[in-house]
Amino acid sequence: MSNNQTNQEDIIIKSPIPVSISNLDPNMPSDLKTQIKELDSWALENLKESRRDTIKFWLLKIPAILASASAGISAYYGWDVIALVLGAVGSICVLIDGIYPSGMLRNVHVRAYYDIKSLEQTMIADWRIGRLNNKGKSDSYNELAVKILKGSQDRIKEITTFIKDAEAALDIRK
Repeated sequence: MSNNQTNQEDIIIKSPIPVSISNLDPNMPSDLKTQIKELDSWALENLKESRRDTIKFWLLKIPAILASASAGISAYYGWDVIALVLGAVGSICVLIDGIYPSGMLRNVHVRAYYDIKSLEQTMIADWRIGRLNNKGKSDSYNELAVKILKGSQDRIKEITTFIKDAEAALDIRK
């Protein structure tokens, strides 16, 4: 039973509850709302990058696989010229992919997306908890927002460093 609990906890950590930023608390200070919206934009951009990276990763690999397989079939049936051309196409795809590898940051962007969404969720939950603890005293809302914004900065730096280090390790030039 404890093994199932661990697996469920892992799932919860990896998949934050979707947070709708379209209906943020109207009492939330605008600076906190802006920060959450900026984080959401950053998360969505990472999700788009992960999808682009997936396409880039397979862009030359699929033609190389198909050309190689087709070359083998063509050679089996004695279509030597076709086999030669398909083999050359497959080799060129592999060569280009080897010299200019792309799409290697997919997992980095997926992780960044989930980390950022998790941070958004934490910030919104901290706001709700703090608001309830203050029993609706709006004079302390700005102090609460400052506390949440300061508390999020370390996590933002961690995520930024994670992405930057991954790009530097792979020598990615955008």
